[in-house]
Amino acid sequence: MERALVRSALPAPSRHIVLTLAIWTDAEIAAIPEEFSKSLSEIAEATGLSRRAVVKHLELLEKNGWVKRTRPEYRAARAGAKTAYALCVPGAPRALALVHEVHQR
Repeated sequence: MERALVRSALPAPSRHIVLTLAIWTDAEIAAIPEEFSKSLSEIAEATGLSRRAVVKHLELLEKNGWVKRTRPEYRAARAGAKTAYALCVPGAPRALALVHEVHQR
């Protein structure tokens, strides 16, 4: 992942967010386990970026295939459920298969 990220055209804040998410990611499943899921505010705090910047760069990361987000339904979110994050490497079939597997559970 590191080599692909360095070679990407992603802006620095996007790279920083991916690397921060990687800290919480279980390498075997390429996803953040539910018990370590983070809110946008927690990601902002961990990165030192504004919440608005985190939203913008997560959208960019998702659009470019670096992050897969699964958002909870409205009622679950109101009850405290957080978005699930999985990391991907665009063009890497194994990583994409892991993401698919994680979200089928």
